[in-house]
Formats: sequence, structure tokens, C-alpha cells
Amino acid sequence: MKKIMIMALVAMMAIGVGSAYAKGGMGAGGGMGGAGMKGQGMNLPADFKPATQAQADVAATNYIDSNLKGYEVVSSSTFQGKRFTGYTYTVQDASGNQFNLVVNARGIVRGPFPVKQ
Repeated sequence: MKKIMIMALVAMMAIGVGSAYAKGGMGAGGGMGGAGMKGQGMNLPADFKPATQAQADVAATNYIDSNLKGYEVVSSSTFQGKRFTGYTYTVQDASGNQFNLVVNARGIVRGPFPVKQ
């Protein structure tokens, strides 16, 4: 009886895994390299207009004013994505704690990420 129960459980698991595989993998991303796992540059429409430096500055300033009171921007730079330029800002508080903010192609602020010193 115990062997029959174990064999039935194994068979049910095999059917479950097989059906998940047939639907494109486990989870929303469809597994490694699936459609849900691609970077932002791959998901932008062909006529997409990325955020400009001025728009990124406004977005970062608004974020800092709302969420990081007392912090000031000590440096900023750009980075190149697949189809866009992104913007980074290093902010610092009065105690010297530094964080990076990233403004992506859509003008969305990500962070703060601690700066390792």
C-alpha cells in the first residue's frame, strides 16, 4: 500500500511539472531568458522618447525633496543602456552617508542604493 501511495505521488508530481513546462516554464518569466526576464531596453516601443537630462534632474529633485529631506546631490553622471541614456545621482546627508539614485529611460527614480566606501 505504501509503494502504491508513493508511486501515485510521484506520478502526480510528474504530471504537474510536465504541464508547467508545456505552458512555457515555471513562473511568470517563463524560466531563464523568458519573455518576462528581458531588460527594460528590450521592452521599449520603437517610437519611445527616453527621459532627457532636464527631465531626469526634475525627477531626481522631486524624489529627494519628498523622500530624502536634508540630502544634497554631490555628483551626477550618465550611463548608456541598450536604447537609452540613464542618469545617476549621488546624494549625501549631513553625516556623510551616501546613496545613489538612478533615473531610468521612463523617468522613474530607482533607489536609494548605498554607496560602498
